[in-house]
Amino acid sequence: MNKVEFLSPAVESDRGPVLSHELRPPPKAAKLLLCVWGYSYVRQFLECGLPTLLAPGNVPALTAALPTEFVVLTSADDEAFIVEHPTFKCLDAICKTTIHPIDHLITDGNYSTTITLAYTEAVREVGEEMVDTCFFFLVSDYIVADGSFANALERMQRGTSAVVVGNMQVARESALPWLQERLAGNELSLSLHPREVMQWALNNLHPLALANIVNLPFSHNTDSNRLFWRIDGNTILGRFYLMHMLCVRPEVTDFVIGSSCDYSFIPEMCPSGNVDVITDSDEYLVIEMQARIHESKFLRPGPIEVVPLAKSLSEWTTSVHRKNANYSLFFHADELPPEVNRSIEQADRFVAEVARHLSRKPQPYRGHPYWHGAMAAFHEVAGRRLNNEEWIYALGLPETPNKLTNWLLWHSKFALMGKPPHVLPWHPAWPDFQTVIRELDSFYHDPTQRLLLLSNEPTAFSVALADNDERTHRLRCRPFLKNPPERYERLHGKFDLCLLELSETDMEDGGELTDRIVPLLKNGGRIILFVLNRRIVDHAGEFGGSVTYQSSRFIRSAAVPTEIHFVPSNTARRWGRNGMSKLRRWMNRHLWLTAPLTAISAGFLLACSFVGNLDARRATRRVAGRGHLSSFVMRLTVDAPKIGASQPLSRARAAHERQEALTKTTAGMLPAVTKETREPQYNRCLELRDSIGLTSLGLMTNQVWYDDPRRLTFLLARYKFVAKMLAGSRNVGEVGCGDAFGTRVVLQEIPDVTVYDFDPLFIQDVRSRRDERWPLKAEVHDIVSGPLPRKHDALFSLDVIEHIAPSSEHAYLANLCNSLAENGVLMIGTPSLESQTYASPPSKAGHINCKTSSELKALLQKYFEHVFIFSMNDEVVHTGFSPMAHYLFALCTGPAWEGQDFQRRSSGEAREFAICEARDGSGYYVRVTHPNTEPERIEGFASVADAARWIGVRALDWSKAERPPFA
Repeated sequence: MNKVEFLSPAVESDRGPVLSHELRPPPKAAKLLLCVWGYSYVRQFLECGLPTLLAPGNVPALTAALPTEFVVLTSADDEAFIVEHPTFKCLDAICKTTIHPIDHLITDGNYSTTITLAYTEAVREVGEEMVDTCFFFLVSDYIVADGSFANALERMQRGTSAVVVGNMQVARESALPWLQERLAGNELSLSLHPREVMQWALNNLHPLALANIVNLPFSHNTDSNRLFWRIDGNTILGRFYLMHMLCVRPEVTDFVIGSSCDYSFIPEMCPSGNVDVITDSDEYLVIEMQARIHESKFLRPGPIEVVPLAKSLSEWTTSVHRKNANYSLFFHADELPPEVNRSIEQADRFVAEVARHLSRKPQPYRGHPYWHGAMAAFHEVAGRRLNNEEWIYALGLPETPNKLTNWLLWHSKFALMGKPPHVLPWHPAWPDFQTVIRELDSFYHDPTQRLLLLSNEPTAFSVALADNDERTHRLRCRPFLKNPPERYERLHGKFDLCLLELSETDMEDGGELTDRIVPLLKNGGRIILFVLNRRIVDHAGEFGGSVTYQSSRFIRSAAVPTEIHFVPSNTARRWGRNGMSKLRRWMNRHLWLTAPLTAISAGFLLACSFVGNLDARRATRRVAGRGHLSSFVMRLTVDAPKIGASQPLSRARAAHERQEALTKTTAGMLPAVTKETREPQYNRCLELRDSIGLTSLGLMTNQVWYDDPRRLTFLLARYKFVAKMLAGSRNVGEVGCGDAFGTRVVLQEIPDVTVYDFDPLFIQDVRSRRDERWPLKAEVHDIVSGPLPRKHDALFSLDVIEHIAPSSEHAYLANLCNSLAENGVLMIGTPSLESQTYASPPSKAGHINCKTSSELKALLQKYFEHVFIFSMNDEVVHTGFSPMAHYLFALCTGPAWEGQDFQRRSSGEAREFAICEARDGSGYYVRVTHPNTEPERIEGFASVADAARWIGVRALDWSKAERPPFA
């Protein structure tokens, strides 16, 4: 067996530590812990990962050997979806299952911290019995080869305390189709042979995995934690600094967690070093599916270089990580080739060379620097009061490796410039902070007032005002908007003020944020919107125009602006700000060399800031003007409680009036029936009854009206939406019409409508109810078998795609594309996947291919240039949160599928975009290469995301401007 030794201080325990040479008796129980939350991740786990866990050699093998419990650590919102899923029910039939809510641990963008705390919480709940329990720590996006868990358990039963493993990453976009094909017919349990899985992985390696291959000098990963050597087309050798702790049987019960789980669990829980490493993919193989773009920011062209790699590893590797790299892990889809030993020697030499350049002292696994930052961010989200060290970590402020230097640097800075937001007048951001502080003056002086803090990231105010939820309550904007409003009902009317700190791009959510914040404030409460200008280059004062435009989103009937401040950024302030930023970067690189320069120039820069700040404070204005701005502050006053108070009164009055009318009506006798209606305008009803008879329902609508009358209103609302969207078309076709009862609504807007269905009975029913006033053409046609007999300006297909098998999706959509005239439009309507949990049995009969909105859009974008998704709940169509929609509409334009009679036109050579980092580290720029011209350079982007967003907008604009008409 491969053994890993750990240098760990002795940890006291009633049972005493296990000696390094001691093999333990077999464990008495197994507990599998898996963290997953968020609909898309939960669904991927249930549909892709869990079936592979249910292969005979995985979870069933554990249950056959030991009492086994499977614990899903998730959010309360995801619990219902999980427990009702067929695959989870299959798991529940095999072993004991538990749903463990971890909402108190889930924070936005802090995944590693959340799973570490969740795992720790679940282990400690077992108590003293944890030393006899084998814990499997699972990840939701793992695809596990059959037999992997059984082999790992066998090692644990032989007396080892832990098993660590490596894994391989694949690109989800290219890898998923094969997996879905293998899952077809095996949705509840999928057995995959390790070599079969490895061959699949080798054909779909993630860009990060390719970048880690030392002898493939195509690209490299600047944040690598593993290295690979390609031996041949079927074999890869791996050296992992960071290994996953698959199985752990704790040796002590009072362990301390001072870093993330894959840094600390092994040395803390198993201090003896009685640990096995599985080195052969035939014995254990897990494939991690990640989006191709995952961590792409770390990819660089060219080969892996020893010195930069060693510098990166020195920042985070512990002694355990460095020892891990001595183990050779083999991933192979066939027998190991004879060249294995030569590759091992190459790996040994390279790892030894890297080790020679590593820092002498490894990072500690208890109190790891990364953990300090992670816990600071975690505590900041929870609104806890932070100490000075956590304060620096939470704001992501730059630091040096030397703790003493850090202490001196930051204490001198705070002494010289003040601690944000209460900074001294020569601090570059003093006018911006002072404007907000004045707006919060009542909160500072009235101890009874409560403040709601909302932002997407830690800020000087969110950190400084945190008080363990005594007077301030901290929320992140993204989860706040994502979660249902009911979750925050306990906070209604609790706050006097709300400080809303946003970036420029986050202002797009202004209207929704205001609507969600207003109920949480008291009558007369105030919302203080604070937006800092983070543009590196603000051409022509674009920031002012942008925030002026976006701020209108926040104005609602229940929240009106009562004060606005535009804080100017004059030349002196910009000199001070930019100069201080450059000095800070120089000090981070060469602290002691730049100290004299800093002492000389800092005084001048602070003087510039001071003069500029005084002028800015004097010139703060209520209109943007033409100059540069450093921030924008708007106060909105809330009067929603008055509006809310009047609504129950009006509802009560209306209910009282209805009750009086009902009382008067029921007091009399039922009058005699006559040949005419009491009100003459309704005699038209009798005329139609006598002349054309009473119209019958169709075959399907008759069943709907009998079983679930409400569904008929939903159906007619869907047809009305189609009619309005396609109004103006010359001729329209409906594919999969059923009894076409609602199609008459479309005929009101479009004179020529033809309906198609593959079932002759339905077409016969449609023809039997044909009316001369509503001339509807009906034809039998199977759209999967071929295009329609004629082309239409527009097509719509409601409640069809969910009945189409995934294997027939392409034929269905390709034939729809080929049935459209040039510039044709298609509308698809389908129940959402999320709605199926609540759907009645008749409404979901035959639904084998329901989709989420993102899945539907992704599919249709393969066939159309533009796809617009609408949501529908009952009779209401909207653009709201699609996972809560019962029904989805997709409006598709610009058919892009190349069929027999349709060829997509191109405007010639395409433009090329490249995002580049500025040499001075001041930001990013975009290089645009136009066809047959010199490249153009667009500067002034603070982040890669801003540059990518600009590219998307410009590319769309150019595409629209240059797209030629169809011939």
